[in-house]
Order: sequence, then structure tokens, then C-alpha cells
Amino acid sequence: MRPYTRADYAELASWYLDRELGIPDPEMLPANGAFEPGVGAVFLYRTDSSIGILDGLVTNPRVGLRARAKFVRDGVMYLETLGLELNIRHFAAYTPHRGVQKSLVRGLRYITTTRREYCLTKKLR
Repeated sequence: MRPYTRADYAELASWYLDRELGIPDPEMLPANGAFEPGVGAVFLYRTDSSIGILDGLVTNPRVGLRARAKFVRDGVMYLETLGLELNIRHFAAYTPHRGVQKSLVRGLRYITTTRREYCLTKKLR
């Protein structure tokens, strides 16, 4: 696990293509991201409040499910550490994907926003 850099964009974009998802413009990705080469990326968007938003999670669909789930857990922990350094005191993540919800639920709590989408939150130290 390491910080995301612009040099990682081509690999990240290939995962979006493999999943038949729209590829984010590189200018839309924040500087605060966790990246595991060959496995996945997740980003921490800062706000003008004490909340940080976890978003832009994408994993390589050609990697096994266990490796992807481990990346989600480890990526969130990596961003928690970074968030504390940036004075972020709360995390929020929104996802309709059950697998991602299960991977994120460790340490985050569910708040149902709609039938299909959940907001997962966590208060940091």
C-alpha cells in the first residue's frame, strides 16, 4: 500500500474499463489516495468541515475476491491514518455494492439512506 500518484492513472483507468464503468478525469482525483499496484485504489476527498469522504474505490476485477476485500480494508485503514494527519475527524462512504459494504463495515457503521445505498460513517480519534 502506498500513496496514489498521477503515474498510476493508466492502471486505475484500465480497471474502470474492465468493469465497463466511466473513467474519472484525472483532474477530479484528489492527491490523497491509497494505491496497491495490480489490486486497487481508493481516495479521500477533503471538505471544509471535519468530514472526509471516501470515494473513487476501484479494484482490479482480474484479482481474486480475497485480495480485493483485503485491499478495501487496508486502504481504509491507510486513509484513516492520513485523515488524522489532515485533521479529519469523521469519514463517510456511500455505496450500493454489498461486497464493498461488507468489506467497509469493519469499524464503520451503517446509516441507510435509500434501499440500495448505504452511508457508512466512522468517527476518528
